[in-house]
Amino acid sequence: MAFTKAANLLSAVAREDVDPDAYRAALIYNQKLWTLVQDAMFSESKRLPDDLKADLISLSIYVDKQTVAAMIRRDPARATALSEIDRRIASGLLAKPDALAA
Repeated sequence: MAFTKAANLLSAVAREDVDPDAYRAALIYNQKLWTLVQDAMFSESKRLPDDLKADLISLSIYVDKQTVAAMIRRDPARATALSEIDRRIASGLLAKPDALAA
């Protein structure tokens, strides 16, 4: 799953001693993923409730801002935070409907 991959890439670079190119590549992958989310919310999300679309758009804007900030100033804490967001999204997408009702 793309969100799991993004989370793993970000986790791997959430250190001070990581190669700058790997750090930037992880952020770019994550940014592209969230750009796809934004595009989907505006183009093909008629089946999603409006409040869910709004929440995903808001989250994607937050991710964009944090990603740009992390690119401007290398910050492992931001990479960790972005990784956690991706992990939670992946977890929710992979959850079985019965688990969500509990």
